[in-house]
Amino acid sequence: MNKIKKNLLIIILLFAILVPYTALAQKSTPTPKPAPATPTSASATPKPKPASTSKLIFTTPPELQNFLKAQDLKSFIKSIPELLTMFGYLMFFVSILVAGILYLASFGNEEQAVRAKTALTAAAIGIVIVLFAKTFVEYIISHIWPG
Repeated sequence: MNKIKKNLLIIILLFAILVPYTALAQKSTPTPKPAPATPTSASATPKPKPASTSKLIFTTPPELQNFLKAQDLKSFIKSIPELLTMFGYLMFFVSILVAGILYLASFGNEEQAVRAKTALTAAAIGIVIVLFAKTFVEYIISHIWPG
């Protein structure tokens, strides 16, 4: 039963994280209005082809195409700690969320409450490690490539 709860929790969390991205990825384009018909001779101008509205066009927004903003090797290497830190923040948020749900789901069971508190402590230690690692790596990089 405990494994079922864990799997259900994972599915709900993935659903809550991924659904907004799929909703935002859909791009709606307005349908073009046809030009009003003008009384002219039939042989004067050919009729324009109607625009096809059945095709979906998926494009990446311009601000997401180069999210590292790396133009050379130096800027790419300097952007790696920032990317890893963002991933650490995301993992911290998910860990806090899971620990809170575990604590709420313990229903007075002391063993599960201790597990939740341990998960919360591990998340706090993890975010401290992420912050110190980012500071350390940026310090090292600034001494390798000053300026």
